[in-house]
Amino acid sequence: MPSVAVLWPPAVHAQQRGGADRNNPDVFIVNRYSAAITRLYASPVSDDNWGRDRLSGTSIAAGQRGELRPERGRGCIWDIKVIYQNGREEEKRRQGLCEVSEVVFDGANAIFPQGNQATNPTQPTQPVQPTQPTQPTQPAQPTQPTQPAQPPRAADTMIINQGPAVIVQLFAQGQNATDWGRDRLSTSTLRATGRFHLRLASDQGCIWNLRFVFAGGGVETRQAQNLCELPELTVAARAQPGQVISSGTGFYVSRFGHVLTTFHSVRNCSAVSIARPGGQRVTMVRVADDAEFDLALYQVPDLVSPVAPFRLGSAGLRLGETVVIVGYPARRVLGAVAVVSSTVTATSGSGSDQNRFQFQGGAVEEPWGAPIYDGNGLVVGIANDPQFIGRPGTGIQRDAIARFLRRNNVEITEVAQGEARRLPTTQDYAFPVVLPLDCVQ
Repeated sequence: MPSVAVLWPPAVHAQQRGGADRNNPDVFIVNRYSAAITRLYASPVSDDNWGRDRLSGTSIAAGQRGELRPERGRGCIWDIKVIYQNGREEEKRRQGLCEVSEVVFDGANAIFPQGNQATNPTQPTQPVQPTQPTQPTQPAQPTQPTQPAQPPRAADTMIINQGPAVIVQLFAQGQNATDWGRDRLSTSTLRATGRFHLRLASDQGCIWNLRFVFAGGGVETRQAQNLCELPELTVAARAQPGQVISSGTGFYVSRFGHVLTTFHSVRNCSAVSIARPGGQRVTMVRVADDAEFDLALYQVPDLVSPVAPFRLGSAGLRLGETVVIVGYPARRVLGAVAVVSSTVTATSGSGSDQNRFQFQGGAVEEPWGAPIYDGNGLVVGIANDPQFIGRPGTGIQRDAIARFLRRNNVEITEVAQGEARRLPTTQDYAFPVVLPLDCVQ
């Protein structure tokens, strides 16, 4: 097997590293073990897998060195693993590649992977003793087939949020890690009764520490969880009175301060407030709700408010029509109103539910309670279920909204499409018609 060529002398390499190019993570891998390095893996600490073999069929002979060129723009802190010709593996974790010119592997921590023990190549084979002529030769016993190495078990767990507070961040820390690393939820959140599939790197073992951060600032830590043996993990944090446990969207549907949102997003709230910049909140009064329609109506007393115009009832949704969802999804990440375009993929919901319709297109994170507009800026529905990969999102039809509001003595403002203006800009929506809502325990 050919060895990796040295592209420049170590002194030149070290000189470059000590200069202005401190963000260049190129290093030499030095092999001071007795066996050749046949495979080399390197990945940023933020990655959950090792990626490709960096040697690609070459090797680094004992006593030699080869160059490692990590991808640019992926940071300076990397994990490195080598596999020797005798099957042993050795890892170096959290190497600051922008600060060193070489990483040395000497076999001091080399081990055989689980289920793949091998004979010690340094021990000489004992000579076979001659058979005594007086003893009949015993027939050779059939060789037991070698059991294939079992792949390491994966830390694979379903996280279930059974508490009222939304989980806004989730961190997982392996046994040998010194920090919590990245947020496993990324830009998502985990609402009450929600589920999140947590799958961690199989080469980092089964025992993990977990840290949950909740809306409102609460934190819960679970130590030494065996995630290979735990198919589900339930979290049920208790919220303190007055604590914000989730957020959502609502919008004005009358000039008397009536605000419409989805029922499921506020059902666990002791109070619902309009969240204003600077931390100010305007608490609303609950007027009515309907679990079947998934609608809830609130009111800001003594307020003359602007009104979101609805499409005229005779003009129903059309298959393939472009709609726009306007709301405050994942407000902890975006911090502002979001406008996302989607396409109507069905004019009824699951099971031919005529009170709902389906849309797919732009990804929307937590759009509950957000108004859905047509291309003329007229409301045609309200978002009540986000879309996921392979499944469309759903909205509640304009007619179902009108019936719910009419039962509660609120008449929507209807506008014919021909009389409608163009779709307003994001700034037009942000204030004052579409509202960020806080659910308070």
